[in-house]
Amino acid sequence: MTAYRKMMEQIALDEGTLREKAAQMQEMSAHKTIRQHRTGKHRLLRLTAAAAAVLVFGTVTAGAVNNWDYKGIFTKYFSEKSGQTVEYDFTGMGLDLGDVIEGDGYTLFLDAVLTDSRCVYLSYHYTGNFDNTFRTLDIVTATSTPHEYLRSAFCNDAECDENGVYHGLYYFRLRDPDISLADKQLTVSLNGTELNYPLSDITVQKGISVPYGGTLPDDANEIKFDTVNLTPFMMEFTLITNTSYAELPNVAEIDDLPLTITAVYENGSEKTVKHLNAKIGSTGWSSAQPDGSYLNNTEKAYYFASPVDLDGITAIRINDTVIPIQ
Repeated sequence: MTAYRKMMEQIALDEGTLREKAAQMQEMSAHKTIRQHRTGKHRLLRLTAAAAAVLVFGTVTAGAVNNWDYKGIFTKYFSEKSGQTVEYDFTGMGLDLGDVIEGDGYTLFLDAVLTDSRCVYLSYHYTGNFDNTFRTLDIVTATSTPHEYLRSAFCNDAECDENGVYHGLYYFRLRDPDISLADKQLTVSLNGTELNYPLSDITVQKGISVPYGGTLPDDANEIKFDTVNLTPFMMEFTLITNTSYAELPNVAEIDDLPLTITAVYENGSEKTVKHLNAKIGSTGWSSAQPDGSYLNNTEKAYYFASPVDLDGITAIRINDTVIPIQ
């Protein structure tokens, strides 16, 4: 059973109610009371989960139960990726979106957004011939420059279910672990259509940042990172260097070797943490410093297949390397 099918079975409406909602949507559309935005050949609709279900499936299976929201969506996402039931409490960490963009030969559904102190996830699905690329995806304020708050962004390949519906996830890191989302918004731009979602209602789960001062197991780059940042969704190692242009690190391609990552807690319990993938890179350097040197940031980030509870955590063990978490 696909993640989408599982998600749709969580809609808290029976078949009759779904059809009623769909009829209401069609009637409102005829009288232009649904919020719409046209840009070129693209149209934006704000739909209920029930209406979206009818649009995608055409018909609806009776007996749907509860909680089609960001918590249900991401609980199922992480459960599928980790291969185990995820019981993490996502309360307050996300937003339900429910916008639909109708374009040339496709219908794109923006489902939900989820964040912690470093990561932002955007869940979406689509039908038709969408090219799986958002033109702009950013965290902004009224006065910020593009990507001022972002470190890097990635997109998982969308997967198709048996109904011809594709499901994907964009995820990116915030540049600073202390960034507040209180005055910021998520901006999604696609072929001339721009959507803005204020993030002020999200309760950010703070991460932990501690000194490290070592290399990582089997790291072909042999970089001695000086800091580790740990959040519920990821673990990031960073090294900031002040060096000459000629001495800037030459970071090799990603070395995503199999690692055993374990979270250790003060009560003596341990939990194996599966990671989805790892990203490594040298994120560039500032303009030359007064002394002619350059400030460079090198990083390696592991994204977790299921959230890690930071309450009571005392260490992270990578293979046989123990990193105390204070």
